[in-house]
Amino acid sequence: MKLFLDSLKNYVKKIDWMIFLLSVVLSCCGLILIYSATRSYNTEKFMIVQSASLILGIAIFFIVGMFNFEQLSRFWIPILCLNLLFLLSVKFLGTDGGTGNNSWIRFGGIGIQPGEIGKLIFIFTFAKHITLVSEKINKPSSVLSLLAHGGIVIGFVYLFSHDLGMAITYILIMAFMLFASGMSMKWIIPGGILGVSSLPFIYKYLLAEYQKLRIKVVWDPAASEKYSYQAKQSRLAIGSGGFTGSGFLQGRQTQYSLLPAKHTDFIFSVCAEEFGFVGSMVLIGLLTLLIFKIFLDASRLHDPMATLMCVGIGSMFLVQTLINIGMCTGLAPVIGLTLPFISYGGTSLVTNFCALGMVIALVTHNKPRRVL
Repeated sequence: MKLFLDSLKNYVKKIDWMIFLLSVVLSCCGLILIYSATRSYNTEKFMIVQSASLILGIAIFFIVGMFNFEQLSRFWIPILCLNLLFLLSVKFLGTDGGTGNNSWIRFGGIGIQPGEIGKLIFIFTFAKHITLVSEKINKPSSVLSLLAHGGIVIGFVYLFSHDLGMAITYILIMAFMLFASGMSMKWIIPGGILGVSSLPFIYKYLLAEYQKLRIKVVWDPAASEKYSYQAKQSRLAIGSGGFTGSGFLQGRQTQYSLLPAKHTDFIFSVCAEEFGFVGSMVLIGLLTLLIFKIFLDASRLHDPMATLMCVGIGSMFLVQTLINIGMCTGLAPVIGLTLPFISYGGTSLVTNFCALGMVIALVTHNKPRRVL
């Protein structure tokens, strides 16, 4: 018993409490905004689910923080295969929530999103794969194996769920991790050029018609009134908030349900309308501080795999934050990405806390580099 208590005490001392406090503060901000956004629905369901998810997420944060991912990485290939089966499951068990994406599996009133959980598994297996080929990472065989790893996972995400936003997140996480791996620019630059040049082909042959319209209305709102409506109402909400906002529970677009998906995709617009530019900057500042802290931890770790995993997790939060705010401001297509810790979604919130638990575990089990 004494040994256990000593281990627990040592673990508590090593925890990065700044990351934990930032995540809890952000989640509490999310609860306040979700309460405002769902007040007109006359149901407490959303607050109950999000509060329960927060409690579960905090518990998972501390549990995952005890993991030793170096030991677990010996089983990276079976874990990769299990992740592919998990992502494949939406083909047979997935449901369409009215967005065109077959990305949810529901058990009664409980739903999970395999793509959300799969992101963390992908970051883990991809980091291990990069580490194994690190000494010959610029050889064609290594580059092809890494591209195959990422391509197969991303293919499973998009082909079986048709979730464009999730697929883009995976692609950008992969790009960040490859850039941080030390791969030569002779591969990265041509790869980037090839990726950009393939976009017209992807747009024409791989995207559904509604996805094409969601992209097109960014620069031509008249292309579809249906798909430009969300961004239009979002911009109205943000603009009406002004510098200090309309006040909590006083936002017209929010409280009269003129803003679609206000508790999920457009939660940032709720913040901007009711708390204004000041509230929006506080929210962005907290998210920026959290992301910066994760990347800072990545730069200090001596273990390559731990560094790559932190880069993957930091890039996951960065990508989702930039795209979600871009969606709300009309600078990016509406592709269904939530704002980390803020938007409603039990799977998303628990996954975010799990991701931070992974960061804590990686920092705890790896001595930081000396900062000169």
